[in-house]
Amino acid sequence: MESKTTVLPGVFGLIKQSLAFYKKNFKNLVLIGLVLIIVSILSFIIIAFIFNFVSSKNVALAIIMAILFFVVIVVNIVLQYVAKLAFIKASIEYDALRFPSVKELYKIGFRFFWPSIWVAILVGLVFFGASIFLIIPGIV
Repeated sequence: MESKTTVLPGVFGLIKQSLAFYKKNFKNLVLIGLVLIIVSILSFIIIAFIFNFVSSKNVALAIIMAILFFVVIVVNIVLQYVAKLAFIKASIEYDALRFPSVKELYKIGFRFFWPSIWVAILVGLVFFGASIFLIIPGIV
């Protein structure tokens, strides 16, 4: 039984593959990032309104805008993480010679959101535990 070995391309080969990927899928990749830009612009507009209401001493509207700003920031953080997952899925699908639509990529990103958060928490706990095992003997 023979096993097939694959050799990674060199640096310039990887750059060529990356440029080919970006050229082929430029529109979809820009659309993935455009959602993030729109949400970020919305958060800046809300900040401007908050400062306007605070300076006009309209506290009730300032509180409402601050809550809205908090919601937009949370949505922005979640969308950035989901977009990262969508970019990862897009690069994986490139090898399969199929590029899903932007809507499909965001659906996939949302599907993997909580599992990837869980993995990030577990990795953080493992590194925290490992650092404790290194710090305590160092102190002793």
